[in-house]
Amino acid sequence: MNKDFSSSKTAVGESAREMQIRRMPFEFPDEIDPHWNPRLPEWSHMANGASLAMPFLEPYLIRTLRKASELIDSETLKADVKLYMGQEAQHYQQHRKFNDTLIANGYVELPEVERRLSEDYKNMEENRSLKFNLAYAAGFESMALGVGHWLIRDREYLFGDSDTKVASLILWHFVEEIEHKNVAIDAYNYVYGDYFYRIYGVLYATFHVLKYSRIAYKLMLERDSLWSNLASRWRLMKIILRFHKNVLPSFFEACLPNHHPSKRPDPQWCNEWLDLYQKEGHTLEQIDTKNLTPGFS
Repeated sequence: MNKDFSSSKTAVGESAREMQIRRMPFEFPDEIDPHWNPRLPEWSHMANGASLAMPFLEPYLIRTLRKASELIDSETLKADVKLYMGQEAQHYQQHRKFNDTLIANGYVELPEVERRLSEDYKNMEENRSLKFNLAYAAGFESMALGVGHWLIRDREYLFGDSDTKVASLILWHFVEEIEHKNVAIDAYNYVYGDYFYRIYGVLYATFHVLKYSRIAYKLMLERDSLWSNLASRWRLMKIILRFHKNVLPSFFEACLPNHHPSKRPDPQWCNEWLDLYQKEGHTLEQIDTKNLTPGFS
């Protein structure tokens, strides 16, 4: 066992904030437009497709980290794992409610994608080793860290003038992904610490989640008669290229032998939203999608 790990307390030089479980009080009525960013319906469906995986991926991550916790002697790391599981439980419950609104809006093909996702995670859990599942968890969290930094850095373009409930769900989810960025890789390193197998987990998790996200957003774009529209496909291609340009550097960084998420400073905007939660009496303030350039201070 490799017992070197970093606590999920914020890094030195940042405010001394402990990770915590926070309630996400979002409501998603059926009348929410699936094109929640009307300027970028293709981006809306890319994010919707990723959301479809969350009620299956995140319970799988929780069960995996719970099993790993039984092999961890460090009380500090075990406490971090418990907080990680609590945050992920909040995330997938909110995505479940949001995904139900997508299906209610006529995307009747999505339950079949959900069935396939459920089977995939069940098969991995039952037929693959804990080492594989924990490497997958660490790999997914490495990808999520890069995506989270991109979403925050590019928030004005991606979420400007969009539905505040959906934008707040996605961005807050990734704020907490950034907050618990150390936990899965610390658990993997503590229990196994096999560098090359960790890279296998990064590759497998990244392409697995992206595969199902694409399946889902393609179905939704087809339902909207946008998939065969050349202008729509060009907009989609530009967003995909924007995604790769911003996220690929983080992907390659995650594959380095000395990679650890604690080395990457958290975005100031992310920290300000977390601080606002404390100032507002432990209530979550939705973002103003008409005014995303400034911070929260």
